[in-house]
Amino acid sequence: MAKRIQSPSSINMYKACPRKYYLHYILRKPIKPNIHLLRGGCIHSTISAFEKLGIIKINPDDYLTVRKTLLNIFDDEWNKKSEDLTRLGLREEDVRCFYNESVMMLDNWLFHLINEHGRSPPSKKVELKLFSSDEYSVMGIIDVIKEDKNSIEIIDYKTSKNPIITDEYKLQLAIYALLHEENFKIRPHRVGVHFLKFRDGIKLIEVDDSLINLAKREAKLIHINTISDNPADYPCTCGGWCVRDFE
Repeated sequence: MAKRIQSPSSINMYKACPRKYYLHYILRKPIKPNIHLLRGGCIHSTISAFEKLGIIKINPDDYLTVRKTLLNIFDDEWNKKSEDLTRLGLREEDVRCFYNESVMMLDNWLFHLINEHGRSPPSKKVELKLFSSDEYSVMGIIDVIKEDKNSIEIIDYKTSKNPIITDEYKLQLAIYALLHEENFKIRPHRVGVHFLKFRDGIKLIEVDDSLINLAKREAKLIHINTISDNPADYPCTCGGWCVRDFE
């Protein structure tokens, strides 16, 4: 049987609960939408669309104009999800709270962007889908790769409430580093997370052999553990909570 192409999400889902992996990635059951997924998607789409405008230089004096452009994009993305948001059955004031919090996250992101442009803005690759070799058979969609003459950094945007690079995030970043090395034949210097809820939310880790080896080891393990299509080979380890995540 051919290997299934894996992603950081699928590997981390298997590690959290093999049965949930089976339901989603083998039986193809859709995961129920929730406010966190919908909001996260809107923010990611907004930042990606803004970056693709190709604005080369942003001065502090341009702040209000640039912010208006950014938030107009966000409003468009938010409105696209209006039916999905309604189906969640949340109170209107709760939806407004998530909206306002999202605006705050985008303000934090814009703060960093303007500071970056005030120095020497790096070149960027935005929302890049990369695949590895057949040996590891993993893929990932990288939010942004920043490059200047001295370094290469991979950044992933998160809307998490705690600015901590967990083991789950570390594995995701390790896979991104591996994908970059395999696709561009050069190892990135640092990988990290921009925790958008925080003004000082960028957390970076150095890429070394141990990080790359983590990605390789977990990629090989997931392929070994997911050869079977037999549900008995995917025990539930979450106490049954996983089934509640599906429609």
